[in-house]
Amino acid sequence: MSEDSDIRLLPYCTIDGIRTFKDSEILAIHDRIVSEGKEYIFKEGSISNRREFLKDMDHIGTALYVGYYQGAMAFILWLNRFEGRMARLHWCVFDGVSLKKIVLAGREAVRQLVNMKDSAGNYVFDLLIGYTPASNDRAVKFVKFCGGIVAAIVPNLIWNGEKKESEPGVISYYIREQPGVAQ
Repeated sequence: MSEDSDIRLLPYCTIDGIRTFKDSEILAIHDRIVSEGKEYIFKEGSISNRREFLKDMDHIGTALYVGYYQGAMAFILWLNRFEGRMARLHWCVFDGVSLKKIVLAGREAVRQLVNMKDSAGNYVFDLLIGYTPASNDRAVKFVKFCGGIVAAIVPNLIWNGEKKESEPGVISYYIREQPGVAQ
């Protein structure tokens, strides 16, 4: 089995009237985020509990994907703030899968997203953009490992809801034509 065939990216959506994940499974993802101490991904304060997480992931303006490596949930990513063929990309990487394998899975996820086409054969996304707290070195490195290009460090980009103040953030992006994002 090749590395690529070990990676699956499943959308949270409705197909022919049936949800791809039950509400209880989405709530369990939130519980895992909290149990692994990763609730900092909701730093801006918009999600403070599991019901708000479910509501946000179920919102028409959010596209949640669950990434698996060799059958184990490795990460989630979600897109929101859609504008034209651009969307904001958010990651949460789970414990239990090696960094090398998470990076492979992350690169594959980005490749699938930037190469996704609609029913008319047009690309859905030309640009995925992410904001990461500049203080989160590990997350910034992960973004780079997955093929993200750092565009800038911007003062006051990230709202920290806990501290009630803005902090510096890294703007990164992914496009089809960049190194590390195969066609």
